[in-house]
Amino acid sequence: MLRKVFTSDKFNIRFINGEKKLEAKMKYLFPEGELILERNFEIEYYDYDPFEVNLKIYKSDINLRQAGEYRNGGIVLYFNRDAILDCSLFGLDHDFYAGKFFGEAQIVSFNQLLKEDEAVLSDERKGLDYSHEFCEKLKKQLFKILKELTEKEKKKDLETESDVKVPHIKAALGIINKTIKMELEDLSDEVPPPKFVPANGLGFYQDFIDIAVKESKNVYLVIDRQKFYGKEIVIKSRDPSVVISPEKIHISKENDERYQKEKIELFGEELCIDIEVSAKCEDTASSILVAVHENPKLIIEEEIAFLGDKTTVVENKEKNIPLLINGIPDFSEQIKITADGDIINFPSSIQLENAEIKQIEHIHEVTIPIKGLKKDAETKLIAKYKNNEASILISVIEPREHIFRGLIKGFKESAIRNPKEISSYEEGIVFVHTAHPVIQHYIKIIKKDFGQKYVDSLAYRMFRTNLFVDRICKQMALEKDRLQLIPQLHIGEAASAIERETMELFFKYGAQFHNAICPLARSFKIELESEDEET
Repeated sequence: MLRKVFTSDKFNIRFINGEKKLEAKMKYLFPEGELILERNFEIEYYDYDPFEVNLKIYKSDINLRQAGEYRNGGIVLYFNRDAILDCSLFGLDHDFYAGKFFGEAQIVSFNQLLKEDEAVLSDERKGLDYSHEFCEKLKKQLFKILKELTEKEKKKDLETESDVKVPHIKAALGIINKTIKMELEDLSDEVPPPKFVPANGLGFYQDFIDIAVKESKNVYLVIDRQKFYGKEIVIKSRDPSVVISPEKIHISKENDERYQKEKIELFGEELCIDIEVSAKCEDTASSILVAVHENPKLIIEEEIAFLGDKTTVVENKEKNIPLLINGIPDFSEQIKITADGDIINFPSSIQLENAEIKQIEHIHEVTIPIKGLKKDAETKLIAKYKNNEASILISVIEPREHIFRGLIKGFKESAIRNPKEISSYEEGIVFVHTAHPVIQHYIKIIKKDFGQKYVDSLAYRMFRTNLFVDRICKQMALEKDRLQLIPQLHIGEAASAIERETMELFFKYGAQFHNAICPLARSFKIELESEDEET
């Protein structure tokens, strides 16, 4: 919150260590980046003259920290020259495509409002109170602008993805999927071990979970009944921002199994980061960190809106599409639904008085049931309520041919530099992220050794093939984890157990997969980001 102070010439703040006779001026350096948007807009508020907001947004070449005390991303919101009110992406702090954004927004004449209405600040005076009408309007406008930029980034990334389509692909996929199916079928008849057995007899399934504000998620706690029989487990949240239920679990003899799995509901009351929720019995404890992030459902400005601009439905499968109504619904009205073509089945209307409606603050959520009819096609679903209209693009995709999600449907290359996931195994797609720094680094080495003919070199083909083989093995490991076929002996070992299983599968099937994929390697294309970039 002191960025403007440490970058201003009118302040001279110095750090002095008298013992070591060291002295240095304290300063803050903004990240390097390209100015991608400069815009002035106004916020109208009752009888005040419109408040002008001067916004500048930059894009860095690297992902920035968008949370925590060492944050260097986000939009700094301030007034005067250096009075900072907030640093945020206003609902998009966890959006992957906003990860490189930073900048500043100055509210002109904010002093006037602050003098007459101090309620714009939070009770602790740590920043703006976004429940205040002025702050809510400001936040919605900033979210709208940032959302437009993230959608452009997303579209740009999708345009750089390329499908690998060569004559050998069907033969390769046949060999690979036959092996995967045999591996998973051989194991699926075994009695699966528990997801993990807590080393101390008490443990959450995961170390971290994030929740949207005003919504809930469930986590699971595993308890060794032999150790805690007849005792009480106490569940606590260290901050009221996260509400838990239940708060106590009594271990009785009603359950004959040794390990008891209990569902804990976590509700996000307010925005927060790294709040500890603990389970404790006497001297034994386990904990999970919880982050509560902005809820995109609560920021819509339209009277009605779908959550997102497109989605998919599997052929001959049903799916519920959420439609959001901003404010109290008129239960005497109905939602009329239309779509182009006949690739999906859906109701022509939904009478609100008979509908099941979920309420989150001022937003009311209605679900529209659809069913996919024709694969490899898409249509626009349109919902009309009173004089308002919302639409969403729906693609009908083919069903998986087998019961296992670990089977491979195709290969794709993606230009995402630092992906959160290396694969999309539920869709059966193996991704290789060609802009990832590690891949770029090794491709540069190969190109340096083999010159312009590096694409035809054996080293290049081996490297590209091994990347896909590694990701195929990761697909199998993820599926085995879903089927609970990977024993995890310690709390928080989920990620390392999957990596270990991936390596074991690579040693077991790597040569076989390599032979199947190697004929495809010439068609895989990787372009270096630049000739002289240091990676």
